[in-house]
Parts: sequence; structure tokens; C-alpha cells
Amino acid sequence: MGKTEFTRVTEFLPNTTYNLTIENATDLIGNVMETQHIYFTTWADYDGDGSPDSEDLDDDEDGVPDTEDAFPFDPDETIDTDSDGIGNNADTDDDDDGVPDIDDYDSLNPDVSEDPALKTNNNLWIYILIILAIVGVVGVIVFLKFKGKPKMPEPQEQEEKPEEN
Repeated sequence: MGKTEFTRVTEFLPNTTYNLTIENATDLIGNVMETQHIYFTTWADYDGDGSPDSEDLDDDEDGVPDTEDAFPFDPDETIDTDSDGIGNNADTDDDDDGVPDIDDYDSLNPDVSEDPALKTNNNLWIYILIILAIVGVVGVIVFLKFKGKPKMPEPQEQEEKPEEN
């Protein structure tokens, strides 16, 4: 019998075709086999579900089909609204308007970063302050105008004097 040589492969690369060649093999009763070539292809299976990624509709098993998933191999991310390459879960500014999501009234709309109701209330406060200033100026004018004038004496009842004849 001849010498048997094996090359052990411990890791297979995904999406790769391998050729297993069997040469000069002898079976148990001494028959010599012709050289045999066995080809096999490994397929990537990111989520380990037994379905190759090329056939798997949801490679990261996050419940979002790969066709709708901005990150088909990241189970923690599915959306990137500002297209900056950072998924919305990890991105601190989802709409890329320069306002952190935590401070952003509408974190998915770059045109809106503060609460429109607060903006209206800010204008209201300006009007209230203007009115108070006007009332204050009028009050000072009235005070100064009447400050230097003496009080008018209150009319007193006059006693009736008897008539002289």
C-alpha cells in the first residue's frame, strides 16, 4: 500500500469553490481508483441559519428584509436617514442638521430642530415685554405729571350762620 497524505483545511472562505483531488487511492480489496476531483463551494451564512446569504431574505435576522435594510449584516441597525453611513440607533444626529437628536424637536427632519410652538411662544413673550414697557412708561409720565401738584382741598361743609337783621 502507498502512503496517504492529507491536507487539513480548518477554515473555508465563504463564496469560494474548492477542489478536492483524490489520487492513487486504493480501496480495501486492492483496487486502484482513478484520480477523482470533487468540487464544492462554500457559501456565506452570516446569521448561521443554514441558508446561504445569497438565498436568505434577512441575513442578520433583525426582522427587516435585506432589500429594505440599510445594514443587512447588522442586526442592531436598519435605517440611516441622513446617509452618513451610521445607522440611526448609533447616530446622535439622524438628520445631520447639527442639532443632537436629544435636543432636536424633529430628529428626522433637517428643516425642523426646535418646537414650532416654542418658537411662537418666544414671539409672544416679546410682545408681552413690549406692552409692559409701554405701560411702565405711561405710568412714569402720569406719576411725574401729578407729583408736583398740591392736593385739592376737600370741600368742607359750612355751618349755617344766622341771618342778621
